[in-house]
Amino acid sequence: MARDPYAFQAPYFDLVVEPFNAGLRALALRLAGPGAGRMMFEVGCGTGSNLVLFRRAGYTVTGLDASPAMLGRAIRKLGDEAELTLGNAEALPYPSAAFELGLAMLTLHELPAEVRVVALAELFRVVRPGGRILLVDFHPGPYSFPLGWLARLVILGFECAAGLEHLRRQQQYQLAGGLSPLIAGLPRVELVERKLVTFGAIELVVLRKPEG
Repeated sequence: MARDPYAFQAPYFDLVVEPFNAGLRALALRLAGPGAGRMMFEVGCGTGSNLVLFRRAGYTVTGLDASPAMLGRAIRKLGDEAELTLGNAEALPYPSAAFELGLAMLTLHELPAEVRVVALAELFRVVRPGGRILLVDFHPGPYSFPLGWLARLVILGFECAAGLEHLRRQQQYQLAGGLSPLIAGLPRVELVERKLVTFGAIELVVLRKPEG
């Protein structure tokens, strides 16, 4: 069995990391829109904090994560209020066009470079025509001075704490240009909205999957 790189972090993740992400989650939910009667899926759902928020907003929620330890925390939070699956982002176990909304929050930068494009294509696949894809991840810059650079230092600290391999992938993601080159590889996708937050250190992108 492969080692779970998040086994040590999972028990402390919500206590240490979640306070920094609360504002991002609220903004992501606002950009996603009303949830009544809509089905959403999050790849890399972690401990399930996004799914809890979206569930309260009326969405039917589904999540997938590659870490048994993190997914275990999500199961404790959500119980039977969500469909939660252990799996990989590059091979989603769902039919095409299954969800109105697909979410990847601070997930793509964690993946190996060769997997990111496949993972985003899979997320695109499981969203229905006319549905939306919401991506939240680190922005390659420029950053405002001095607060943007301070935010980058805080992010760097979290990435270092996650381990050398995690840090290496995050740095490669930044150097490759962040979300923009990944989005460019999607077929006929429509950019609905793009926001830079945390003084330019993080970007939120809303995409629409074309009809037909």
